[in-house]
Amino acid sequence: MSGNASVHFHIMRTRVVFTCIWGGFAIAITLAAGQAAALTRHDLSPEAQRLLPKRDLVTIILKNGETLVGTIIEEDPREVVLEIKRRTIVKRRPYARDDIKSIKPMDVAAYFAQGLSARGPNPEKSLPPEQLALSIALHQEFINNFLGHPFAKVAEERLVTLLKEKENFERGMEKIDGVWLPPVQAAVVKFKKYSEGLEEMRSKYSGVQEDAYTGNRRAKIYYDKLVVKRRDVARNLPKMMKDRLPGLLENRYFDEAIHEAEAFQNFWLLGVVESERMGDGYDTNVNNAEVMAGMDMDYIPRMQKDILEGYIGAIPEEDPFTIPAEENMVYRPGGYFLMGDHRATFGSDTYPPHFVYIPPFLIDQCEVSNKQYGEFLEHVRATQDVSMEHPDAPPLKDHTPTGWNSRALKTDDQPVVGIDWYDAYAYAKWAGKRLPSEAEWEAAARGTDLRPFPWGKESPAKVFANNVSGRAALSDEITRQEAPRDPKRKDQPPPRVNLPAVTWPVNKHLPARAELIDLSLINPPKSASGLYHMAGNAAEWVADFYQSNYYIQSPVDDPRGPKNGKIHIFRGGSYVDGDGPLHTYARSIAHDKNTQNGNVNNSPAIGFRCAKSLNIPR
Repeated sequence: MSGNASVHFHIMRTRVVFTCIWGGFAIAITLAAGQAAALTRHDLSPEAQRLLPKRDLVTIILKNGETLVGTIIEEDPREVVLEIKRRTIVKRRPYARDDIKSIKPMDVAAYFAQGLSARGPNPEKSLPPEQLALSIALHQEFINNFLGHPFAKVAEERLVTLLKEKENFERGMEKIDGVWLPPVQAAVVKFKKYSEGLEEMRSKYSGVQEDAYTGNRRAKIYYDKLVVKRRDVARNLPKMMKDRLPGLLENRYFDEAIHEAEAFQNFWLLGVVESERMGDGYDTNVNNAEVMAGMDMDYIPRMQKDILEGYIGAIPEEDPFTIPAEENMVYRPGGYFLMGDHRATFGSDTYPPHFVYIPPFLIDQCEVSNKQYGEFLEHVRATQDVSMEHPDAPPLKDHTPTGWNSRALKTDDQPVVGIDWYDAYAYAKWAGKRLPSEAEWEAAARGTDLRPFPWGKESPAKVFANNVSGRAALSDEITRQEAPRDPKRKDQPPPRVNLPAVTWPVNKHLPARAELIDLSLINPPKSASGLYHMAGNAAEWVADFYQSNYYIQSPVDDPRGPKNGKIHIFRGGSYVDGDGPLHTYARSIAHDKNTQNGNVNNSPAIGFRCAKSLNIPR
């Protein structure tokens, strides 16, 4: 037997019990002792009888040693008339009983086994559903009736394979070139084969893709058929996914469902859309956006939504593992979330939205403060220790923040700003931590509910986040709540408060100036994970290099960005930004010397927070 199959025999006084256990299948078969020898064709099912010769064959052994196989047409006490068929020649001949040594009836089991030998699993491709069901039934019948037959062992092994094929088929998988593949992977393989065939035809028959082609007629017919077959692969796949996903979600096969959904999206964007754009005539004047405009591209986010809802509903309320305690860090459980902007269009660097799995990790609750960073800088200056430097950092790297040039940005409890990516990397390593990946940062800011801002749907002005609009709204609220300066002129409004464009304390949502007013009805701008200033205050470096189309090829499991690059990413927006960069999915890049040095709009504005990996099994 193969795989996880096992076979058990229990021989009792008058019967034999055969049990085949494999995966979720169990087959128990009872065979009466001596039953096999007495069976005739009439004891078999109609389907099994079709595997036997149309008429019973007997074996006659003559006294002279000759052996004859044929059908008895007539017989009496003196002779037997035997019909022998060899290919297209049929002969009938009488044989005297005195010349016959023995007559053996037809070996039903032998002919059943011979017919069944052609009904086994196909090593290269899956059997059609009807053939698969019939093959399983026939193998079960043979084992049930002929347990002691030499072919029974083969039938047992085949049955295990066939049952596995049945399970795979019911899960929507397909066997191609001997390998069982999920629907999307199977579609990719077939789509690629048809594409290669089309490319070969275009190379061999110049212009065959054109409607006006007048060359080899058979080549044109074959080419057009390949086009239809390739398109049918894509056309049929959405329904296959729709039929397959409910079963995967019901059985909590979330890994498989998500990987299939991501493979479907990549296949559609990188294969189907491109092939439709090029078309039969290879019209490169058509762009991908125009092609997608004619497709129901909302199918993909609908599919993602269904998967995400099923996954979130199955997440246990409590993490089964003991969470390691780390001062001033927050635990982010592992799991899937949907990364990217569901409103983005093709060509945006936040397109397409895609599933990402993040292992459990810890992340700083607050941005790294000037005080914390100052301790690191003192260590470097006192020791000239370079063990924490990135290999690409320049020698004798000056880690002094440009934010310290401004008195308004250098108090101990403010976030350090005006540092480059190498500064952030070095501090994190010195502190025994690391920079979070872009995916980790978004997971910590966004949670699993697709919130556009770390605190939810409200705009930065509604929650008084530290950016341009949030600070202006808070200034207005402070002005509104303060009493007039002149008690005799109650109708005279107080002078408008203008909060300065500076960072706020890393461990407080609002500046000290706001502590004098009533903010009880305002929800603090804290993230789903309980983190401070994931949007606004200081923008934050992450570990990844930037690539505009990375999301199309991003892996599902713990993506870490492109392996190489020259531009790094920062996230979250800052105190000098508008609302756009504060979105949880927004990506900002260090595209010039200004931003590479930690500045935004010529102001020191980029800082960071750290993360730490955890050794917790998935």
